Amino acid sequence: FGVMQPESSPPPRLGLLLSSRSMAPLASACSGAISGGLVSACLQPLDVVRTRMQADAASGRARSALTALGSVAREGGVPNLWRGTSATVIRVGGGAFVH
Repeated sequence: FGVMQPESSPPPRLGLLLSSRSMAPLASACSGAISGGLVSACLQPLDVVRTRMQADAASGRARSALTALGSVAREGGVPNLWRGTSATVIRVGGGAFVH
């Protein structure tokens, strides 16, 4: 009854972005593993601080994130914030590969 329908046009495509259907399964798995590993490595300091806050709270010493961050950095230096990164990258990257 006179309802106007918009013209359907294909969505714009950028050269580097592909839909998951057009990507080979192995390429998709590898890109998932790489992106999962990179994100894990970048966010590892937040995970270390969160774990320290949980351990402190369990022992009755509640701390803020900044206090936990300072104590981790003082104990082992800034590289201590990336402690356990290899295990996390393997776990998350492997899971992203399989998924």
